[in-house]
Amino acid sequence: MRRLSSLLAVVMVLSFVPCPALAQADTAEALPRPVAAEALLAPRSPSGALAIGLLATLGPACVATLAAGAGGQGSAAGPALAGAMLGVVGGPAIGLACGGRPDLAQRGLGIRLGGTVAMAVGLLGVAQMMQNERTDPLSMSLFSLGVVGALATAGSAAVDLAITPSAVAAGQQRLHTSLAVRPDGAVAVQLKF
Repeated sequence: MRRLSSLLAVVMVLSFVPCPALAQADTAEALPRPVAAEALLAPRSPSGALAIGLLATLGPACVATLAAGAGGQGSAAGPALAGAMLGVVGGPAIGLACGGRPDLAQRGLGIRLGGTVAMAVGLLGVAQMMQNERTDPLSMSLFSLGVVGALATAGSAAVDLAITPSAVAAGQQRLHTSLAVRPDGAVAVQLKF
């Protein structure tokens, strides 16, 4: 019971990390709802987006392990694996999306979902090998596809986390153009980076 209450306290604290303004509000009237929604949806800084991505990647495995351990029954391997898969597939995309780069978040999420499907097909190959107690070409092909899927999923998560700060910073740089009239009367285009 003590572990569960500690887990709930950690989750409550972490839920206010993305928006400190919400943590300071005492009542619903203290902070109008539209302002809170804007604060939650505003793009984060590059380091903030990376922190959210790391938390979303590692957090589900930690929470699943703690929750399974708090129950006191059985192994925590199953829930920890499910939490780890959820975090690896979705976590980096959450970080990129919070940084204002949903284009990269969708691309990476698609790659990781495809890799997860390939891993599931690979598990079918392993189950077939275990059932037949021998290795046949189809089972090995399915297993190989699962290995490729696992590598693609892990690699895509690592790449997305690695590029988050630079991608968010690049997305925040905007090119501002304006027309200006020079002293000699010519019209010029002014560019600000």
